[in-house]
Amino acid sequence: MTVNILAGIVPNFTKAAKPGPGFAGAVKQVPVGRGEGLEQAVAWINSQPGSRWATISPYYRSVTNPYLWGESLGFSEIGKSQVLADYVVFYITQTQRQLPFPGLVEHFQKQTPAYVVKHGDTPYVWIYKRKLPVIKLEGEAEIIGRAWIAGYSLTPIDPDPGDEVDFVLYLMTADQALPENEDFRVSLVGPDGTAYGDWTSSPTLFMDDWQINAVFRNPALNRQPIEFIGG
Repeated sequence: MTVNILAGIVPNFTKAAKPGPGFAGAVKQVPVGRGEGLEQAVAWINSQPGSRWATISPYYRSVTNPYLWGESLGFSEIGKSQVLADYVVFYITQTQRQLPFPGLVEHFQKQTPAYVVKHGDTPYVWIYKRKLPVIKLEGEAEIIGRAWIAGYSLTPIDPDPGDEVDFVLYLMTADQALPENEDFRVSLVGPDGTAYGDWTSSPTLFMDDWQINAVFRNPALNRQPIEFIGG
């Protein structure tokens, strides 16, 4: 009787076979990757300032989580953890399969990654770093039949009356088009209940860029002056 024991190790490119001349073409046809390169991605994230307090949304978290210094948010099927995380780790087999859904992959691929791990000349791992803090909404925030709200960013984060603010909503849109006469009302209310402003967005602001089953970064208010309501 023969017993084979498979040790649980993290794959490493230095031990992997050198890619042949047809490797780059093969990745366009066949799903590849079982975690190779992720240890290099983790090492890069851990080397960044503030990494011990960072939030990370990694693919293949069973490989990355034991080595990450920061907090792993997992890899959400609807995209919330990816939008909220400080660092998002995309992996080749995940992008080949367009997981968790094509709209999320497209949202990040429009951005320039902060770091890329390659196998030969073929990109294998992409790390995207969030530029602005995104604040998570408590509970299940939903525009019924239209979208889930993952979070928002507000600059400055603690505005005073008369300040101009940038306010961005991060939406996960539903599987239907937006009616032409749709508009959205946006209110800014502080944690103490103080109302800073109340606006209605133009339908065209949404209609021009709205896509179904996508991540929608909507500048609900762009450099708008705020003032207290009712005092």
